[in-house]
Amino acid sequence: MNETVAIMLLGVIVVLLACIILNKVFRFTPMQAASITALMGIAVVVPFSILRWRGGDVFTLYITCNLLASFAYYLIASGGMKSLKTKDGKRMHWAPIVILGFFLVLTIQNGAFIVMAEKGLIFKSNQEDSFVSTRFPGEVPNAYHKKEAYYNAYQQRLLAQKERGWQVKFGFDNKAYVGQDNLFIVQLLDKEGVPLENAEVNAKFTRSAEQELNHDVELAMTEPGLYSIPINFPRVGPWGLELNVIRGDDTYELVARTLVNCAPGKECDMEEKLRVH
Repeated sequence: MNETVAIMLLGVIVVLLACIILNKVFRFTPMQAASITALMGIAVVVPFSILRWRGGDVFTLYITCNLLASFAYYLIASGGMKSLKTKDGKRMHWAPIVILGFFLVLTIQNGAFIVMAEKGLIFKSNQEDSFVSTRFPGEVPNAYHKKEAYYNAYQQRLLAQKERGWQVKFGFDNKAYVGQDNLFIVQLLDKEGVPLENAEVNAKFTRSAEQELNHDVELAMTEPGLYSIPINFPRVGPWGLELNVIRGDDTYELVARTLVNCAPGKECDMEEKLRVH
């Protein structure tokens, strides 16, 4: 079960149990029990969400479920829909009922969107006989334009990097396959072709739809100007690469993509199935 849905259902159950205890054991009225439980729920949800922040939509979902559960108990414990009538027998105005229904539908819809964003809709493609996932948590790689200051600083670093004239080559010693060690190699040369030694070389491999698989590696120098490390990829398909080199006060950075193929012996050549952008 999705973690967000599990926490949401657990919260609803706890709210209902708290309402029952306050109403039946401590003899609070249904309205008092529902009001106290709603406030207690907010007091728990707010710090919990701050410590484990997963976005404003998830926070709103938790709060809304807490309030809806409290109000639902109030209606049930007060006699169901009869509680919507006033003492003189007149029905309550339709606006509160419409608002409750609106937020109920909104909560279900929001919960569905969150689950689809975190888990995606996984289905099997008949044409390629492979599974397709629509998961997209919203990560936008290399969004330097989001803040003008970051973008300007990035452009200045690129200009200095171009003037420095370092020659950087990188890649795998052989075709990269999933589930096995692939030797990743970086060659560093200066403007005149002299190997650059004692540099800090960091490579970050990323998956846009599976952020938990992102990982950084530090390459070790095996000979002057050559840095390498074995890397084991858990997924087939395209991976993002962020390469950062630091040598003294000088830096070099680039963003690229690489392709990881199915294990040897399996007919799953990803290069033929993916479009090249």
